[in-house]
Parts: sequence; structure tokens; C-alpha cells
Amino acid sequence: MELEWVDTFLAVADAGSFTRAAEALFISQSVVSKHIQKLEQALGTPLFDRTRRRICLTEAGSRVYPLARALAQQYRRMARAAAEGSRLRLALLPVADCYGLPQLLADFARSSGLQPLLEEEENAAMPSLLARGGCDGAFFRVPADEPLPPGGIPLYRDRLVLVLPAGHPLAGADRPLPLARFAQTPFLLLNAGTGLLAASAALCRRAGFRPQVA
Repeated sequence: MELEWVDTFLAVADAGSFTRAAEALFISQSVVSKHIQKLEQALGTPLFDRTRRRICLTEAGSRVYPLARALAQQYRRMARAAAEGSRLRLALLPVADCYGLPQLLADFARSSGLQPLLEEEENAAMPSLLARGGCDGAFFRVPADEPLPPGGIPLYRDRLVLVLPAGHPLAGADRPLPLARFAQTPFLLLNAGTGLLAASAALCRRAGFRPQVA
């Protein structure tokens, strides 16, 4: 029996819906169904009555629920006890709060018992910091045309846009414009070492020019 099956069972029971449980757990509905099926097979009995509009616990499910809740709590207490005093070193971009990472890390700390040690770093420094063991993990930008580093997990996808002054002749265009049209336009870009500067410069190179930085 896997703990994630138990967590999924509790989420479905609390939400009364496979769909809402999937949203709460950040997994697909098919994975929720698979976890519940495996748990029911392991216990040898149905845990949910699926014949009604709202998913309800069977009699067996009602008996299992408080035990499952206690099991999940005991497991997490055990994990916190094992991890007590340990630290997780994480490197973050200065704009990490724009992506909701502080709340994500706070939730992680509560559930795992690990207390992250956070350090701000520029994007360019992250790969070497990871490679030499200077941190346990890092949140940083990788251009869309580059492979993720080993063990990397994509969390967000940013879309770059070109912002023009209101008086620019191409401002407000109703169709996509080739970047090469702006080869002679002065650019305002972020400082060296940032992921957005590297991504912007790479796009300009592919368009056949080097941006004039104002």
C-alpha cells in the first residue's frame, strides 16, 4: 500500500469529487481514479459509492476514513522526526515571489518538516552553483530551446513580449511582427546575469542582429 493512495482517498472523501480532489492534489483525474482503484484492490472492498451525483463513502470507506487520516498524520510526524534539524538549501531568483514560490515553500516546510535556507542568486550563476553542490535545488530560467539540466522539472512557462512606447509607429500592431523589424531600435534590457537578458539576446541573434542597448 502506498501513502499517495491514502492521501488521494482522503482528498476524494473530503472533496466529494474526483475532479476537485485532482485539482487539490495537482494531479490528473485519471491518476486519482488509479490510486483509488489500487487502494480498493489492496483492501478488497469498494470505498466509494459512485452511483450518486456526489461521490460518497461506502460503509467500509467510512470505517477506513479515520484510520487513513491517522495513518497519514503518523507518517508525516515520522518524516518530520527523521528530518528534524536538517536543512534544505535553495537558490532563488530575486523575482521568485512573482511565481508564488514563497507560499509553495512554506507549504512544503509545514508538510515535510524541512526548513529551507533561501539565497537569492542571478540566473547565470545557478547551473554552476548546483554542479558544485552549493545548493540542494534552484529555481531559475531555462530558454525554451535549451534542455533542462539533469533532474530539472519545468514549473512555469513565460512568454516574452516586446513593449513599445505609445508613439512608436509599430505600437498597437494587429498582427505578430518579425523581431528583425526592430534591429535599429534602442532596447532597454535587464542587467547581465539575468535569464531574461540571455533569452532576449538569443532571440535577437536568431533574428539576425545584436540589440542596441540604450
